[in-house]
Amino acid sequence: HPTPDPARERRTVAAEMASWLDAKAGTLRSPSSIRTYRRHAAKHITGQVGKVKRPGYAIATKRLSAVTGQSIRDFVAEHRARGTGPAMINYALDLLFACFRDVLADQVPLDNLRAILDARERFTQAHVPAETRPPSPAQLNLLVDACLATPFWGALVLVLIDTGCRIGEGLGFRGADFSEIGGTLRLERQAVHDTRALREI
Repeated sequence: HPTPDPARERRTVAAEMASWLDAKAGTLRSPSSIRTYRRHAAKHITGQVGKVKRPGYAIATKRLSAVTGQSIRDFVAEHRARGTGPAMINYALDLLFACFRDVLADQVPLDNLRAILDARERFTQAHVPAETRPPSPAQLNLLVDACLATPFWGALVLVLIDTGCRIGEGLGFRGADFSEIGGTLRLERQAVHDTRALREI
């Protein structure tokens, strides 16, 4: 059974997010990934980006034990009031939910967070226009068919879908990175978006 951890349960969302990002820093394969996570967490959750002060969100100051479904709805409403787009709201929610999942994975008995994660689809879909929701299986089949009919860009899109890598990383692949025997791709470089030059990672 989970062992109560009063200190962890009293921790604020902002403090837990900072700890979670520090833990993630050693597990992500690309340094740019953790920088992106930190930037978006600061801009869209905690309200601090480097030396630039930005207004935070109410959820950041809540204790983990005090976060409720209404807290999430208020968080979304704050974002909408500030003009944040649906995709970025969902990105911020994904960061929060990933952080909450790891809290529960550490056996911290917070049923309020478990209830939020169980209902996550309601939070992520309620404010999102139909055209920005994840594609259906039929739509994905159409995408794959279109990719197969378009040699270069189609191959790139399929690589991105299969590997989960980013566009810059996909553009960095070279023939020697593919192992025909193992059926694997080796990720060693990425294209820098503003110069198109390759950078080792």
